[in-house]
Amino acid sequence: KFEHGALRVLWNCPVNGHISAYITPSPASRVEVAARFGSLEPGPGRVFALRIIPPPTCQIRCLGVSLGNGDWAARAAGLAWGRRERGMATEYAFTVNGKPRRIATAAARTLLEVLREDLDLTGCKYGCGEGECRSCTVLIDGRPRASCQIPMSDMAGREVLTIEGLSEDGELHPVQEAFIGEQAMQCGYCVPGMVLTAVALLRRNPRPGDAQIVEWMNGNICRCCNYPNLINAVRRAASRTAGAPPA
Repeated sequence: KFEHGALRVLWNCPVNGHISAYITPSPASRVEVAARFGSLEPGPGRVFALRIIPPPTCQIRCLGVSLGNGDWAARAAGLAWGRRERGMATEYAFTVNGKPRRIATAAARTLLEVLREDLDLTGCKYGCGEGECRSCTVLIDGRPRASCQIPMSDMAGREVLTIEGLSEDGELHPVQEAFIGEQAMQCGYCVPGMVLTAVALLRRNPRPGDAQIVEWMNGNICRCCNYPNLINAVRRAASRTAGAPPA
C-alpha cells in the first residue's frame, strides 16, 4: 500500500504474526511491485509481489524485524501516491487509558498501528485491516471503533480506552470476569474487542435483552464460533453491573 511516497508492507510472519513496515526507496535501491492478481489499479484486497533490488539502502521501520532482499506477498488495501519526507510528522495529543500521550507521526498512520508499535499496547489485534472483523476494537470517547480504520489525523484531543486500561487497582472489570466465568474465549484473538464492545453496551444499557446484545455485538467476529458463550458472558456481566447475582 503506497502511503505518502513510501511503500507500506503488511505480511504474515510465522514467528511474529502480522508485520507492518514502511520502505522508502533511496537513489541506490529500487523497489519493484508486480500485481499477482489483476492490475495495479487501486482496489481492496489486491495482492502484490514485492522485491527489493540491491543495494537495499532503504529506510525501514519495523518491530524487531529487519528486511533484506527477497520476495514477500503484500496485501494492499489500495494504492495512493503522495509525498512523504522526514520532518513531515505531526504531533498529536490525546489520552490513552487515562494518561495523556503525545505522538509525533504521519497523519495517515492508523490508531491501531500507533497503539501496538509506538505505545506497546498489543491487546488490540490486527485482523482484517478493513474494519470488518472488529478484533482491533477500542473505545474512542466511549464508543467502540475499529482502530485499524482511524487515522491519527482524527485523534487530536480524543480519549482512548484499550483492554489494558479496563481493570482498576489490579481487579478485572466485571465484563472480563464474566467472559472468564462463561468460558467465552477459545483462541482469545477476538476477546479484547468483544469485551470493550460489551463494556460500551452496558454503559449505554445496563440491562439489555438477548436481542439487544446480539444486535450490539454483531460485527465482532469470533472465528471459533463461540457465540453462545459470548452472549451468556454479556448477560452475566449485565446482571453483575446491575447489582443482581449472576445467573
